Amino acid sequence: MSISGLTARKVNSGSGDGDLASQCFYEYRWEPKALTASEAPPRRAGVLRLEPTFGEAMEAVCASVEAEAHWARYYREAEPLLSAAAAAHVLSAFAAPPLAWR
Repeated sequence: MSISGLTARKVNSGSGDGDLASQCFYEYRWEPKALTASEAPPRRAGVLRLEPTFGEAMEAVCASVEAEAHWARYYREAEPLLSAAAAAHVLSAFAAPPLAWR
């Protein structure tokens, strides 16, 4: 390998110890420290405080939105067509070169 126009020169550390590479890295040391553990983990306040009847209210809201958006019709008619199209797309991808499975 050659690099046209590259010039380099040796650089001294100036400290006189002669080992420039050893001055370029950190020195890691393990310093043991005692761990403190309590009987129970700290309690964190929840983000949401929900009423006991929240689940029932949300079920009613979801049923209403489902009826308005015609989700039952989507899952009955559109979902099977989309699944078939996706499966056909995957199969055609594996049949085309270079992934042709033969």
